[in-house]
Amino acid sequence: MLGTFPSKLKTTQDKLFAKLPVDKIVVWAYTIWIIPFFIGSLTLFGLYMSKEISLVLRAIGVIGLGISVLATSRFDKYTIMAYLWGLFSALIAVMSREYYLFDIALLMIAARSVDLRRLLKAFLVVTAILTSLTVGSAILNIIESPVFTTATRIRYALGFNWPSFLPHLFFFFTMSVVVVKKERFNHYWVIGFWTLNAIVYLFTDTRNAFYLSTLFLVFVWLFNTVAFFKKWVIKFSPLLIFSFVLASLSIILVSLFYDRVAVLEKVNLVLSNRLHLANNAFHEFGVTALGRPIKMIGNVSLHMEPSIKHGKYNYVDSAYIQILVIHGWLYFGMLITLLTLALRYLLSVKSYYWFFALVFVAIHAMVDPQLLMMWYSPLLLVVGKVFNGKGDSLSS
Repeated sequence: MLGTFPSKLKTTQDKLFAKLPVDKIVVWAYTIWIIPFFIGSLTLFGLYMSKEISLVLRAIGVIGLGISVLATSRFDKYTIMAYLWGLFSALIAVMSREYYLFDIALLMIAARSVDLRRLLKAFLVVTAILTSLTVGSAILNIIESPVFTTATRIRYALGFNWPSFLPHLFFFFTMSVVVVKKERFNHYWVIGFWTLNAIVYLFTDTRNAFYLSTLFLVFVWLFNTVAFFKKWVIKFSPLLIFSFVLASLSIILVSLFYDRVAVLEKVNLVLSNRLHLANNAFHEFGVTALGRPIKMIGNVSLHMEPSIKHGKYNYVDSAYIQILVIHGWLYFGMLITLLTLALRYLLSVKSYYWFFALVFVAIHAMVDPQLLMMWYSPLLLVVGKVFNGKGDSLSS
């Protein structure tokens, strides 16, 4: 009797969802979902977007993703794994009160059976339009464009909530374009994107994003033009499968013991006190299994909420340490495992551009917090392929 349940479930499911264009639903759901997060989290347009509109757009996106998940579910171990990941993410979202974690898990699961390049292209279109509107409105004084100054730096936000938001967004945008264009990303594209990268840097003075974007562009140029370099990199690429493991463990250990090594204290100064703040987070908040709600106060909070005293600044920039402290070591371990499996998958299907983009994401996450922020980039949605037993592939 129980043995017939899966086949009956599949028959009912086929009747309900057989004609649904799942790819289109996921692409449009992600497109609609990203808009309120992009506007509300990144730009000063968020001051004019009501919470009700934001929640409605988010709900439409989540419902669309949920329908696509139901339409592609099968009674197999991969679907069970996907559902367990979704349920566990929902639990951690409640425990940490960071409810977007459930949305992210749903995005990953929905992405398992669609052409990820369509999601990348949708992200690029939405990001190009919203970024152009934001920067253009700031230049034309339609929205505020604050300037942040210190004794040694002048930084322009260009319509974003903080000067670093645009350069980090451009870093992920650049990698997404490369993943789509692949070998067609020739030296003209490299020069054009590096020029834009330099212009963004001149206005925002955000070093980490500028250096990583430059390194990635040089890497892609060498990969696409120097046959020996490409052959050598591909040969040794299996060593990079554990990039997320190595990067996360490195920054955790360095943060824990930086004050005991003179060289690391100098590194901390270069990294704008990031290691010190991470070390404080471990001592102040500790690490739990299932996470807990923690209010991290950064520059945006200090700027938007004048009542908060500057001495309360405790923001941890490292995505790995944020996840470990806020979401707990169980979620941290599962996420790093999934990301490692995603890298292995990308290498198995010879999707080299996406593979190396994620390696750079692993490095970026050591000192910056955007890893799980899907409004910056959908590159992590390749995790969904871990939950797909059909062996869908991407072209290199």
